[in-house]
Amino acid sequence: SLHLPSVFLVADSHQTFVNLPRNRSIQSLTEKETVLPCVFQPGQGNSVVQVTWLKKTTSAQPENIITAHRTDGQTVFPKWAQRVGFKSKDPLQNSSLIIMTTDISDEGIYICRIVSFPDGNFDTEVSLKVWTIPITSLDPFILVEGQPSQKAASCRSSGHPAPRLSWDTELLGSSDNRSFSGGVVSIQFSLSAKKSMNGEKLDCLVWHPAFSAPKRIKNNLVVHFVPHAEVTGYNNSWLIGMKNVALNCLSGGNPKPQNVTWTRMGGQLPMGAKPHPDGRLEFVEPMSSMHEGTYQCTAANTVGEAKAQVEVTLKEPPLLTESSLILIVAVVSGILLLMVILVISVSCYHKRKNRKLKKELKVKTHLCCRNAVFKGKEETYNWANSCLCAFLWVQGQARCRESMSTISAFDSLGRPAIPRGERYVHRDESMCRVEEYVRSSVHAVSASRLTCCSGMPVLDFTRPRNARSQAFL
Repeated sequence: SLHLPSVFLVADSHQTFVNLPRNRSIQSLTEKETVLPCVFQPGQGNSVVQVTWLKKTTSAQPENIITAHRTDGQTVFPKWAQRVGFKSKDPLQNSSLIIMTTDISDEGIYICRIVSFPDGNFDTEVSLKVWTIPITSLDPFILVEGQPSQKAASCRSSGHPAPRLSWDTELLGSSDNRSFSGGVVSIQFSLSAKKSMNGEKLDCLVWHPAFSAPKRIKNNLVVHFVPHAEVTGYNNSWLIGMKNVALNCLSGGNPKPQNVTWTRMGGQLPMGAKPHPDGRLEFVEPMSSMHEGTYQCTAANTVGEAKAQVEVTLKEPPLLTESSLILIVAVVSGILLLMVILVISVSCYHKRKNRKLKKELKVKTHLCCRNAVFKGKEETYNWANSCLCAFLWVQGQARCRESMSTISAFDSLGRPAIPRGERYVHRDESMCRVEEYVRSSVHAVSASRLTCCSGMPVLDFTRPRNARSQAFL
């Protein structure tokens, strides 16, 4: 049953009906349970003896439905048997009537009559409106592009009261509403279709008091049109000997083409050309001059067919393929990388070698100078010259060997005794500067000092040898 609105009281000076609906009217739906309210409160000293429900008819006398007596019990009249009853087990306290399965024929005005003692009869009326939930159907139609205005869809609905129909769409067309007996209505939508309209929204809206919002029946426009064929896959760069190549026949249209055929203009398809149901033409053999020519695909549907062509020409393959170029570049890059690694390795080796030679030079020079400080003037010169030779030997100079070849005598310790006045051959500028420095140091008259190595003490060669040794130590 439907929700009952707020109530108001109907009363005389002593008796009262309570919980009556606003405007004494209720709404219900077919095949639903409906409750007609009737609650009577007798005045002081009065009591309810009998309750009777009646329905007004076109005749003067109302129709009896059901009665409940204080002593005789309940009585249901034959027309309403198995369909009605009291809501409460004590109908004299709560006399509301239940219609178990509501029908449109139940719509009307009902009377609740109370018989009390000793004040007599009291009546109240309730109006019942029965609604039928609309039953709606939508029939779409398939349109063909290019034809004149056609019916695109039809929407039909029946209910009580009669529903109202409308379209929800952005399509430009005409709408035609019609009404029939028994609460049946229909609406049609017509237009001249284009393929761009295919799939556009065309919904039917149903308006009825039983709905809080219009009921929507979704629908999309269907437009059939001729396919549009296009050949893809060939890019003007096919080479003789290529494998696993194919032409594709792309086709639009609605409905989708179910039949795609391939032909070659001026003859049959070459050997190894294999058509597929999806529109591909596959060349299963290596391409050769026999595969050249103009190929045509034909796509057809229920509306019509479309054709597309492509001319296939083959080119000679280049001498160097892309894979060969990649291989050559890789080999050259590898060689360059090895050369760079080799240069870096050699450079590092020579740097380490030079550091080692410098270290040896420092040690040898230090020893030579240390021995020289213990000698006399002549011996100091000879040992300085030996230090020079050691320096040149470490640097890899061959000229030192030639100068040493002029030595004809050795001292008591086995060291070369080189005369101070002897001239040397092949002496370079650095050697001359060292000799000049040694001579000037040896012949210094006073306070002549010779510093041979970093950290060595400064010695006075005018002092006795023992004194110089002690100073060094």
